[in-house]
Amino acid sequence: MLLLFYCLHLAYPLNIPKAEKSFAQVVYADDGRALRAFADSNGIWRQQAELHSVSPLYIQALLTYEDQYFWSHFGVNPVALLRALYLNWRCGCIVSGGSTLSMQVARILHPHSRSIRGKLLQILRTLQLEFSLSKKEILTLYLNYAPFGGTVEGVEAASQAYLGKSAKQLSHAEAALLAVLPQSPSRIRPDRYPQKAEKARNKVLKRLASQQVWSDALIKSAQQEQVYAAKPSRPNFAPLLSRKLIQQFPLKKQINSTIDYDLQIGLEDHLKSFISSQPDKSSAAVLVIDNKNGTVKAYIGSADFNDKSRFSNVDMISAIRSPGSTLKPFIYASAIDKGLIHSHSLLNDSPRYYSDYKPENFTGQFSGPVTVQSALQRSLNVPAVQVLEHLGAQNFYNQLASAGIKLTLPKSSKPNLSIALGGTGISLWQLVQAYSSLSNQGKVLSPRYIDDSVTAAPRYLMSESAAWITYKMLIDNLRPNALLSENIRRTTNDIAWKTGTSYGFRDAWAIGTSAKYTLGVWLGRPDGTPQPGHYGGLTAAPLLFNISDVLHQNDHVWLNKPEKVSKTEICWPLGKNKKQTAKDLCHVSHEAYTLAGLTPNSLQAINHDKWQMNPQPYWQETSTGLLTDFACSGVKTKHYIALWPKSLEPWLPKKFTRAAMLPKKSQRCQKLTTPNFGNIKIVGLAKNTEIIRLNTNKPPLIPLSVLGAIGLLDWYLNGNFVKSLASDKIFFYAADSDGEQQIAVIDQHGNSDMITFQVSNSR
Repeated sequence: MLLLFYCLHLAYPLNIPKAEKSFAQVVYADDGRALRAFADSNGIWRQQAELHSVSPLYIQALLTYEDQYFWSHFGVNPVALLRALYLNWRCGCIVSGGSTLSMQVARILHPHSRSIRGKLLQILRTLQLEFSLSKKEILTLYLNYAPFGGTVEGVEAASQAYLGKSAKQLSHAEAALLAVLPQSPSRIRPDRYPQKAEKARNKVLKRLASQQVWSDALIKSAQQEQVYAAKPSRPNFAPLLSRKLIQQFPLKKQINSTIDYDLQIGLEDHLKSFISSQPDKSSAAVLVIDNKNGTVKAYIGSADFNDKSRFSNVDMISAIRSPGSTLKPFIYASAIDKGLIHSHSLLNDSPRYYSDYKPENFTGQFSGPVTVQSALQRSLNVPAVQVLEHLGAQNFYNQLASAGIKLTLPKSSKPNLSIALGGTGISLWQLVQAYSSLSNQGKVLSPRYIDDSVTAAPRYLMSESAAWITYKMLIDNLRPNALLSENIRRTTNDIAWKTGTSYGFRDAWAIGTSAKYTLGVWLGRPDGTPQPGHYGGLTAAPLLFNISDVLHQNDHVWLNKPEKVSKTEICWPLGKNKKQTAKDLCHVSHEAYTLAGLTPNSLQAINHDKWQMNPQPYWQETSTGLLTDFACSGVKTKHYIALWPKSLEPWLPKKFTRAAMLPKKSQRCQKLTTPNFGNIKIVGLAKNTEIIRLNTNKPPLIPLSVLGAIGLLDWYLNGNFVKSLASDKIFFYAADSDGEQQIAVIDQHGNSDMITFQVSNSR
């Protein structure tokens, strides 16, 4: 008999489906809820489940209600079959099939008609199933292939589709509901017939009560729970990340990501609403990572995945774009590490030439002497280029690359000073990586979106002290004015933040980092066309702070200051510790964050405009105090003068200009030489002159030239750049505005002069 059965088994093998073809590919959030599912070849939303991945409550409810002797019978329960035959005979209809779970699995694998012949075939297949598989394997088949209505099969797919949660998280009432649903999935579907579903569920609960599987208190509580289920739909969250994951793991059916389900969905909804007010064809991207372990908590590569007009299929998190000013913090951090600057070093925000490169600020204006902190917070361009010149563009590029941050350069080109202002390419993914170092002792995190224990070792981009000083400068930056309404006014920021805008308004960035999270925002058009008037501070920063306020709503954690960072009072223009600087050489003092108390000299220009000795010596007649020369006769005393950069003189108080700081010349020495301060002079109009405009249609033209200038001249009117002219060319000023006017000129070596005058109307 056994031999005959074995031969039949070989001739008619069981139709056990292959796992790799049977299940939908599903990407899960970190709490087990499905983010996106890709149906199998037949369009069935079947999600793979194992015994350990399903709530024990469901197993208890299922076996108690369907087959309480499952673990002990041989696949067929004779008592149940006889009872079913009797009930069906007495009714004259089919009341019960008397099927065990094993028999139900056999019928799923080999469907048959509801007849005596069909029942016999089912029994034979059940015996064959029990002969071939273990009880656990049979139960697992039921968990995965039981029908739950429509295209939903398996308890995991049913739990996700109807209840929006993993089958591992079922409550008592939900476990009872899903246990009975396969009996008549079309008739008692909870999304369509909640009252019928509740009645069927309570029937299961009564069975559990009578068998004393669950306590009366649990049964009573479960019965009071109202049945509510969503209409089964295909989950479609984090679509671009999900697409990336199934391409990365084509054979894996369950892909467990690190995404925070509620945060992801909330930000997707917020971004859809936000982008509707933005220009056509524009998109947005948001990336949030947890600084503790580098896990990605939100990944939104396009603003609205269903809006094809906004290039929704283009993942802007991984796209290479110009970073604008977002690399500036790392320029300053690197310079702090190399002992070149501290938080309040004197930087030069005035027109500069770098061979064929002439950086300008976003506003088109200049501020003169600025601190590193002010230059960073205001995102001034010229000071950042000044510091990068000292670092070396190639060295800075290599430093980023060694930490895993790879900048993309045009083909056959080498790193140059334009990197400071966005003359390179980088992705939002790598920018967020880089900013994570500011909150992680200078170490760059390797973000991961797969839930596994493998974490790449972080690499250092900067020291812990340089990271903290840079973080402190950025977190103390006030929010943009647009965000300072009374409703959301804050005394402190939760994040150290920086914005950036690429050339031509093509990319608007805002990146921020806190003790807990690093987050990045990109806005623009994926096709690279400009969006005039849209820049980081105006467009991206508000979105960044909206997200930050959600992330830090109930949890504010601040970074501790490293031991090597100290506050030190320093002096301008020399840059040294105030305690080590003579009083007459300390023109302006600042309280700076320094690395190990290091107070480097103020940066000098590398090529032209190089300061001489600073402080610079000069001689005074001891009796009169007049300026003399070492070669002149008489008793004299050596003194020192602290020099400011020549190119800053138009912005300095008069008392700090080079001419004002020197005493008057002595007439006793015929061949007196004065320190070479590179003075130039505007001629053609005396200072404090009043120009009267006659009542004519044409304003008077004043010809101006410069004595002692070298190379190309930059002319400025009231602080605004007008034009560049050769030093031998005449600049014509059209006096077409009334009131006080100011004209400044700076030559190619940084020498400068400025005149102030009045223009009045004759009427």
